[in-house]
Amino acid sequence: MSAPSVSIVLPTHNRAGLLPRAVRSVLAQTDADFELVIIDDGSTDATPAVLAGFAADRRIHRLRNDSAAGAAGARNRAVREASGDWVAFLDDDDELLPGYLAGLRRRIAGDPALGLVWTGIERVHHETAPPHSETLRWDDRWDGASRSEHPFLQRFALSFGVAAKRALLLQAGAFDERFSGNEDIDLAMRLVAAGTPYAAIPEPLLRVHVGEGTSLSRGRDNRSELRLLLLQKNEAFLAGQPRLLAHYRLFAMSGCYRDGRTAQGRQLARALLRSGQLGGRGFEMLLRYELFAPLRRLFRRGAAGAAHGV
Repeated sequence: MSAPSVSIVLPTHNRAGLLPRAVRSVLAQTDADFELVIIDDGSTDATPAVLAGFAADRRIHRLRNDSAAGAAGARNRAVREASGDWVAFLDDDDELLPGYLAGLRRRIAGDPALGLVWTGIERVHHETAPPHSETLRWDDRWDGASRSEHPFLQRFALSFGVAAKRALLLQAGAFDERFSGNEDIDLAMRLVAAGTPYAAIPEPLLRVHVGEGTSLSRGRDNRSELRLLLLQKNEAFLAGQPRLLAHYRLFAMSGCYRDGRTAQGRQLARALLRSGQLGGRGFEMLLRYELFAPLRRLFRRGAAGAAHGV
């Protein structure tokens, strides 16, 4: 049996109720030249039973970690064991639209040099009742057609139907397992820094569900640490991309202030001021964190003291 053109990697952890939708979306592709690599990252719910229900389909390759390795570790194992020339990534709460694989293979065939491709998405928000949806298409400003400072990296995420050549993923070291969030941005920066040709498919070929269950990535617990690591790791690449550097300095600055790492937040603010790239958004952040947040805390303490008769 010949190897498939594309391996679709689907990590999952304790989402037995959502996983079948993602799996069925892959099996419903109009182009059948794929394998589906599902890795159960130490689930303790009914996930093994759900996966057993798909055991008869020979296109599905099932893996399991006895203990949770996290999003980066789970994806890395699946990438290593995949057999396709290309690897596409799908989250367990999302779904591929039926033409995803056909659209991806057409784009790859049209430019064999490509090593990284992503698509537009349909995003469904479940935080509201009833849920509402929006369509996000990629245009020239964001898909990097001008290749001017790689603007797509300002909004890149695996949830944009990302696919990459497996050999390039492995050469880049795949996902850095120190990250429990932002590992996709880090990998994309490393691929671009290595000269990987990339392109976007503008139309939505993936449906992303927001607000259903918990995330496999756990980056909110140490957001400032992860954002600082992202900056430090990719310092050489970002040094040649001033706008991108400013964007991720702001990203890290916000994380530092939110996590109470005020000194590091101020250090990043000074760097942005020196480079002349703090901008209106950064100035707004500084006002919020340096002026309004302390005032709110002061008023709360005053209100608490009044309530206790202090």
